[in-house]
Amino acid sequence: MREQCAGEIRRVLAPEGRVLVVDFAHAQPKSGFFGHFHRHGHVDPRDVVALLEEAGFRCVESGPVGISSLHFVLAVAAV
Repeated sequence: MREQCAGEIRRVLAPEGRVLVVDFAHAQPKSGFFGHFHRHGHVDPRDVVALLEEAGFRCVESGPVGISSLHFVLAVAAV
């Protein structure tokens, strides 16, 4: 599903267009009832970079946002 989403973003984005992905990184899995529904922080930022590169993007910057464990990846659609 993520691969399809990244591919569709690449398909509709103009050459040199940018995409920004932000998510919680390295969060500890939650247990109990709410842990079943909590989905943030389960994707390693390196996996996001790899996913975007496989879809035809060139990652230009990646790092922590500075709030909690938020992490970003900025990528440009390859020409």
